[in-house]
Amino acid sequence: MLFRSAANTDQTAADSVIAKAWAGTILVAIRDPQQGLDPALKMLHQAQTELSGKDAFRMTEENVMLAYAGVVMNDPDRGGLAEAAKLVAGAQQKFGDTTLNRIAKMRLISALGGDQVKSRLKKLEEGMADRSTTDRLLFWSNIWMHYYKANLHDDARRCLKDLAQLQPNNLRITTMLFDLAYE
Repeated sequence: MLFRSAANTDQTAADSVIAKAWAGTILVAIRDPQQGLDPALKMLHQAQTELSGKDAFRMTEENVMLAYAGVVMNDPDRGGLAEAAKLVAGAQQKFGDTTLNRIAKMRLISALGGDQVKSRLKKLEEGMADRSTTDRLLFWSNIWMHYYKANLHDDARRCLKDLAQLQPNNLRITTMLFDLAYE
């Protein structure tokens, strides 16, 4: 079938609007100091039930847990970096060593700072060559910025080169490499 019927198109659009509303509600719950992770996860499960089998809703429990860790990391009243580290470790225990988990670890490492930033970020790179192209794109597009923020420009450039190999026709990446060459 080459064309969708108008009813299918309307339903797909409605599903998309509902999915965005659920995602927004979940993110508000994550940020609300009076709510937190458990209510956000309950909302996620409601959304997954309501939108079961729909392509419009792709948020996962791991997404919610790691987003919450990011909020907690910047909020000393919720436990700050120490609590965020526990949440990221819990997500890794539950979902494994995912690319999203590694990105959350990058944020923690950058926030902690110190002498071991380079070695800790470098350790996160281990095994990335064996991951899917999508995961590698996501990973390299994040880690180079953490190196850059830590004034590790040679490492940032190396990561951008890896990213450029995955997307050789991406002018933005090429421009960033060019800009880094002059720093």
